[in-house]
Amino acid sequence: MTASYVHDGDSRRVKATVSGLTMVYVGDHYEQEGSTVRKYYYAGGQRVAMRVTGFLYCLLADHLGSTNVTLDASVNRATEVRWCEGSP
Repeated sequence: MTASYVHDGDSRRVKATVSGLTMVYVGDHYEQEGSTVRKYYYAGGQRVAMRVTGFLYCLLADHLGSTNVTLDASVNRATEVRWCEGSP
Protein backbone atom coordinates (compact mmCIF):
# COMPACT_ATOMS: atom_id res chain seq x y z
CA MET A 1 0.00 0.00 0.00
CA THR A 2 1.30 3.45 -0.88
CA ALA A 3 0.00 6.86 0.14
CA SER A 4 0.91 10.40 -0.81
CA TYR A 5 -0.56 13.69 0.38
CA VAL A 6 -0.56 17.27 -0.90
CA HIS A 7 -1.09 20.20 1.48
CA ASP A 8 -1.67 23.88 0.78
CA GLY A 9 0.31 26.80 2.23
CA ASP A 10 -1.79 26.68 5.43
CA SER A 11 -0.99 22.96 5.97
CA ARG A 12 -4.51 21.82 5.03
CA ARG A 13 -4.76 18.59 3.05
CA VAL A 14 -5.97 19.23 -0.51
CA LYS A 15 -5.24 15.87 -2.15
CA ALA A 16 -4.57 12.31 -1.04
CA THR A 17 -3.71 9.26 -3.11
CA VAL A 18 -3.93 5.91 -1.33
CA SER A 19 -3.33 2.70 -3.27
CA GLY A 20 -4.14 4.45 -6.55
CA LEU A 21 -7.41 6.08 -5.35
CA THR A 22 -7.26 9.88 -5.40
CA MET A 23 -9.29 12.09 -3.05
CA VAL A 24 -9.51 15.87 -3.49
CA TYR A 25 -10.45 18.21 -0.62
CA VAL A 26 -11.63 21.83 -0.72
CA GLY A 27 -11.54 23.08 2.84
CA ASP A 28 -13.88 21.26 5.20
CA HIS A 29 -16.86 21.62 2.87
CA TYR A 30 -16.13 19.47 -0.20
CA GLU A 31 -14.36 16.25 -1.06
CA GLN A 32 -14.28 14.06 -4.13
CA GLU A 33 -13.24 10.41 -4.12
CA GLY A 34 -13.32 9.01 -7.65
CA SER A 35 -16.78 9.93 -8.96
CA THR A 36 -18.28 10.30 -5.44
CA VAL A 37 -18.71 13.91 -4.27
CA ARG A 38 -19.38 14.77 -0.63
CA LYS A 39 -20.49 18.26 0.43
CA TYR A 40 -20.60 19.12 4.14
CA TYR A 41 -22.81 21.71 5.85
CA TYR A 42 -22.02 23.42 9.16
CA ALA A 43 -24.02 25.26 11.81
CA GLY A 44 -22.28 26.98 14.71
CA GLY A 45 -18.95 25.46 13.69
CA GLN A 46 -20.26 21.88 13.87
CA ARG A 47 -20.77 19.60 10.86
CA VAL A 48 -24.52 18.89 10.73
CA ALA A 49 -25.25 17.51 7.25
CA MET A 50 -23.63 15.81 4.29
CA ARG A 51 -24.79 15.55 0.67
CA VAL A 52 -23.45 12.52 -1.20
CA THR A 53 -24.25 12.25 -4.91
CA GLY A 54 -27.59 14.04 -4.51
CA PHE A 55 -28.69 12.45 -1.20
CA LEU A 56 -28.78 14.54 1.99
CA TYR A 57 -27.86 13.02 5.35
CA CYS A 58 -28.13 14.58 8.81
CA LEU A 59 -25.10 13.98 11.02
CA LEU A 60 -25.59 13.52 14.76
CA ALA A 61 -22.64 13.93 17.08
CA ASP A 62 -21.69 12.28 20.35
CA HIS A 63 -20.60 14.18 23.46
CA LEU A 64 -17.07 14.56 22.04
CA GLY A 65 -18.29 16.09 18.76
CA SER A 66 -17.59 13.02 16.59
CA THR A 67 -20.27 11.95 14.12
CA ASN A 68 -21.74 8.67 15.33
CA VAL A 69 -25.20 8.52 13.67
CA THR A 70 -26.11 9.40 10.09
CA LEU A 71 -29.78 9.86 9.16
CA ASP A 72 -31.14 9.96 5.62
CA ALA A 73 -33.88 12.39 4.48
CA SER A 74 -36.60 9.98 5.66
CA VAL A 75 -35.03 10.03 9.14
CA ASN A 76 -33.94 6.42 8.76
CA ARG A 77 -30.70 5.50 10.43
CA ALA A 78 -28.19 5.08 7.61
CA THR A 79 -25.12 4.39 9.76
CA GLU A 80 -24.18 4.23 13.40
CA VAL A 81 -20.78 3.99 15.01
CA ARG A 82 -20.42 2.52 18.49
CA TRP A 83 -17.23 1.91 20.40
CA CYS A 84 -16.99 -0.96 22.83
CA GLU A 85 -14.56 -1.20 25.68
CA GLY A 86 -11.25 -2.33 24.30
CA SER A 87 -11.88 -0.78 20.84
CA PRO A 88 -9.06 1.32 19.40
